[in-house]
Amino acid sequence: MLSSRDCVDFRPIYPTEELDEEAITEDDAELTLNKVEEEIAEEETDNEDNYIDLNVLKAQTYKSDMNESKQEEILESTVDAAEWNLEVERVLPQLKVTIRTDNKDWRILVDQMHQHKDGIESALKEAKGYHEKLHNEISRTLEKVSSREKYINNQLEHLVQEYRSAQALLSEVTN
Repeated sequence: MLSSRDCVDFRPIYPTEELDEEAITEDDAELTLNKVEEEIAEEETDNEDNYIDLNVLKAQTYKSDMNESKQEEILESTVDAAEWNLEVERVLPQLKVTIRTDNKDWRILVDQMHQHKDGIESALKEAKGYHEKLHNEISRTLEKVSSREKYINNQLEHLVQEYRSAQALLSEVTN
């Protein structure tokens, strides 16, 4: 949009600020951001081999424009503010930097292990309660079965004795 209106692209020059060493604090997010910036710089150097250097081309066109026009005035914006805001809203998602946590970081792994340990302990308590209830129910059922078995054996003892004697008699007769 801006190139169609013959706008010249000037890169801003930022002043360098020197910070005290005590004021600089590096945490994991900053280290990760540095890694991301290094990776982007490496990708850019890889891509530069395949393309024409745009900075050199811009500098050449800028010098030729400056030689032709020799303007020393300050540029004023001719872009409507509403159009500018629409363009900013369109490009804004591409400008956001998201830093993903490094899953290989040992602190994160230790935290995950503690979370898993807590989950296992809570599941163990619940399972142990169910196991105890099941054990008690099975024990009561076995006691009932054994007591009924003893009752039936006592009630049928005289019939078992008669059967044994009848079997013995049969075996004597057949021999």
